[in-house]
Amino acid sequence: MKRLFKNGTVITMDSNLGNFKDADVLIENDKIIEVGPNISADNCEVIDAKDMIVMPGLVDTHRHTWESVIRNAGADWSLQTYLGNIYYGNIGSRRRPEDDYVGNLLGALEALESGVTTLYDWTMIISNDHAEEMIRGLKESGIRAIFGYGSPGDAEYWNSDSKLDTIDKARAMKERHFSSDDQLLTMGLAIRGPEFSSWETSVKEIQFAREIDAVCSMHLGFGTWGSTERSIEKLHAAGC
Repeated sequence: MKRLFKNGTVITMDSNLGNFKDADVLIENDKIIEVGPNISADNCEVIDAKDMIVMPGLVDTHRHTWESVIRNAGADWSLQTYLGNIYYGNIGSRRRPEDDYVGNLLGALEALESGVTTLYDWTMIISNDHAEEMIRGLKESGIRAIFGYGSPGDAEYWNSDSKLDTIDKARAMKERHFSSDDQLLTMGLAIRGPEFSSWETSVKEIQFAREIDAVCSMHLGFGTWGSTERSIEKLHAAGC
């Protein structure tokens, strides 16, 4: 399958290629074959990109994808109200697995529609059944994503000092779904970090992420906690 985008304003994000006010982009299967003015190609679908911008997809490095189904629910909430409802209980802990499937599918499709072709899905997993349905939603959307496993949306976990709600579960999830590093959907860890858990727990979870070669993400430098604890400096000094 070849596609030829004709006569678009092309932003390549490549310093060697530069940008073009009027140019074409030829794609074969999932590879960009050629970029430049007046490309000729046989046996391809031609897409008129006149008055359009052709550019690489945007990357969202932190998206709670399941929350697509509760959009606008907290438009007038303070941060603390949001955290109380979404992280520590209420909405965040009452989701069914099928809710997370729908949320992740719709959220990923919404991202693609907006030009975001890659995202980091910062999950709040309640159970393995929820995780499976989240993964299913992302896979069916066709988006490229990192599935950030961890940090459940319930008060018990956030008030405890458990290590990622068992490292064994995360390891098993990686073995089951993320055996290859070049597939569209790969695995990361969504951990609480030192401002929402103990220092020892944070270090343990970061070390585990390195052990399984997973991208590790956390909320860090968070409001007044970040300014008083200086967590980023501490993690840097500790080699994390």
